[in-house]
Amino acid sequence: MRRTPLTGDPEKVREWLRRTRAPLARKKPLGGGNGALAPSSPAAQRSAPLRRTVRKRRPPTPAYVRAAALERSHGACVMCLHRLRVDPDEPSAGAAVRLLLRRRLVGRATELHHVLPVQHFMRWVRSSENLVGVCAGCHDEHERAHRRIPRAALPAATAAFCLAAGDAEAAYFDRVYPAAYGAAPNPNRGGEDG
Repeated sequence: MRRTPLTGDPEKVREWLRRTRAPLARKKPLGGGNGALAPSSPAAQRSAPLRRTVRKRRPPTPAYVRAAALERSHGACVMCLHRLRVDPDEPSAGAAVRLLLRRRLVGRATELHHVLPVQHFMRWVRSSENLVGVCAGCHDEHERAHRRIPRAALPAATAAFCLAAGDAEAAYFDRVYPAAYGAAPNPNRGGEDG
């Protein structure tokens, strides 16, 4: 069967295009009454034009702060060192950590983790004591709360800094990095648990 092109009245085609391509308009106002919407109403928010939000990025951590944080763990992941029971704070740990890195028994610290998060404690963003070096796998596990970095894995300077930084910082540090997982409540603290 042979198809023939559709032919139509050009005037009707123009009218149809004008009707179908015109922006939709409401016949009755949403808010009732005078047709004005309250700015905070859900209908007004839905009908408001979408605005593209520009996400502000914080400036990168300076190189000297990065170097100081990585130097504390000798360039190795603090979580991987903790699993092998190596304390980077010991004076003789440098040679042992370099050997473990060469043999690939611990991960290289490729990322920096803010112990006190930037979202809540912006004033400590450039403090090297607030940063610890971790490998990508351990950082991901900590951020997803799959396996948190234990307090014992953190360098002593970092733990002391977080506890001395302020009440809110110390409370956050105690909540996220408890002294011992599964520890019994402190009987000397008072209250109902002791």
